Amino acid sequence: MTPGPWHPDDRQAAVLACRDLVVAPGGRVVLRRLSLEIPAGTRTVVVGPSGAGKTTLLRAIAGLERLLEGEIWLGSRRLDTLPAHRRRIAVVFQEPRLLPHLDAADNVAFGLRAAGVARATRRTRALALLDEVGLAGLGGRGVEGLSGGEQ
Repeated sequence: MTPGPWHPDDRQAAVLACRDLVVAPGGRVVLRRLSLEIPAGTRTVVVGPSGAGKTTLLRAIAGLERLLEGEIWLGSRRLDTLPAHRRRIAVVFQEPRLLPHLDAADNVAFGLRAAGVARATRRTRALALLDEVGLAGLGGRGVEGLSGGEQ
């Protein structure tokens, strides 16, 4: 089955499914037959000790790490056959990499901007996301005006 192009409404019913992933960054196998399924609309936390493969898993889903085996699906759309820039998946790592010339809301909305979402829509969604994580009112603040935790 070859799914059509991704559409923003697909996320409503999409399940992220990783099936039998084997990933070996630098030649060292880190993920061995990892399988998981994350239902749409849920929040999932990946917890484990240093070196357990948390970052490797996220990098593989985003297309930043090559799979040796396995498949990654988002709903009916197979991701592991697509290059990273076509997956429409983002990873936010522990150390913030904010763009200093953008305010907090524009940093949050940067991916939407790259996806061609209208400015007013991106701003509204970014402000709602900031509110959701307890940062309401900080959307217009520059990066230099945010604490490390706020970043």
